Amino acid sequence: MLSILLPKPNREVAACLLKFLSQVSGHKDDNKMDTKNIALVLAPTLFGDKRKNAVKASQFDIVKDVQRQNKIAEVLQVMIDCQSVLWHLPVDLQEQLEFTQQAKQTVGIFSLIL
Repeated sequence: MLSILLPKPNREVAACLLKFLSQVSGHKDDNKMDTKNIALVLAPTLFGDKRKNAVKASQFDIVKDVQRQNKIAEVLQVMIDCQSVLWHLPVDLQEQLEFTQQAKQTVGIFSLIL
């Protein structure tokens, strides 16, 4: 459900990418790339370290970074495994969001009139 917080273009790109990665993992017998391997390879690229001084990192920082990257890879693996349901909202929540959007539009129209 957190996916609704993404802007629509980002959501669409993420959905396409995760669907593709799921399809790649579907050929794991041929390519040896199950979702765990895909996540381990792509997590650093997709969610890499943005620190400018990464070269000067201490051993402690390196251990923390490896732990962080492993957790990110786990999250990416779950995202790939669950990509078919990741973008769906429960009907009641969709209705509530639509109602809220309609209410905002109505308020906007009244503010223009007044």
